Amino acid sequence: MQAMDDLLAAALGQVSVLDERSAAVRLGDFWAKRPVVLALVRHLGCLFCRQQVAGLMRRLPEIERRSASPVVVGPSRPEHIAGFRAATGYAGPLFVDPSLRAFRAAGLEHSRGSTYHPLAVLKAMRALAQGHRQTGRQGDIIQQGGTFVLGPGDRVHFEWRDRYAGDHADLDAAVGAIPALAAPHTAAPHPGPLP
Repeated sequence: MQAMDDLLAAALGQVSVLDERSAAVRLGDFWAKRPVVLALVRHLGCLFCRQQVAGLMRRLPEIERRSASPVVVGPSRPEHIAGFRAATGYAGPLFVDPSLRAFRAAGLEHSRGSTYHPLAVLKAMRALAQGHRQTGRQGDIIQQGGTFVLGPGDRVHFEWRDRYAGDHADLDAAVGAIPALAAPHTAAPHPGPLP
């Protein structure tokens, strides 16, 4: 099964996403040398994507202690990034994928049934009670998200695909799956010639 997972990391790694200036960035560059928590979120105006990113921000110290970083990608357009940052306070790596290539490569749900699922209504009430608000349609509204722990290299350590809107990954499990990186190897000093 691990080989199949690694194919997922390799496929996602080839996808380019866009930054605020519409410059293309290859996803795999983020996990080439260290692990990342890749959050593919719903459109950037969605209360669920704001809830998901708020959860990641609360776990940021622990993620960074494990030598990893979050990377967030939404199925929106570059002009939506600034408003999302202002609304959430998220200052980390944030990109958009209007083509949905990353979402398709990750095998994420894309349907009206998953967006308007009965359990999504209950999740929306919970998100509203936590203070998260919908600010309009900023991207593909029927695209669902997912959370992955990837790297270093083309390795998958955790994968979660939302079954319906608001069906987020267990962040305890995701953060716990971040691999421990080996401490840098320091060679013992050479003792010199033998007597």
